[in-house]
Amino acid sequence: MPCVTDMTWLDATAQADLVRRGEVSPKDLVEAAIARIEAVNPRLDAVIRTRFDQARAEAAGALPDGPFRGVPILLKDLGCFVAGEVTAGGLGPLRELPWPVTSYLAQQFLAAGFVPLGRTNVPELGTTVTIEPPPSLACATATMPATAAARSASRPASALWSGSSRPGGG
Repeated sequence: MPCVTDMTWLDATAQADLVRRGEVSPKDLVEAAIARIEAVNPRLDAVIRTRFDQARAEAAGALPDGPFRGVPILLKDLGCFVAGEVTAGGLGPLRELPWPVTSYLAQQFLAAGFVPLGRTNVPELGTTVTIEPPPSLACATATMPATAAARSASRPASALWSGSSRPGGG
């Protein structure tokens, strides 16, 4: 079995291929991604909400037989709604409000077999070029952890380029 670093740096297609060939299980991929998120997120502040327990249960259970069966994904906290889960769009007042329905985009990710691990930080409604929600730290990039990143996609990109999650969702 490939080591954690090997699996987390593979793209989504390669990860799905490992699952299809039986070289790793969806649970292996999810555990590797969780370990990577836990290792790098304290410095990056890219992942603002996790659903690790649910992801572990989903990876151990029956997943859709889609092209990305068992591949972990981080969803942006903007526009990709899952019923019963919070998607705040960077707005403080929505931080505790679960969405009543699953969006078409989320339905497609789930049907493809992706296993959501959590949400990445975004600016308020995605309308500004910086991420400045009050409870967040300045976002660092994966290659320059001490430098604050200024682009709206900086936190999802930091998660992607740190090996936390290969596909960027939402």
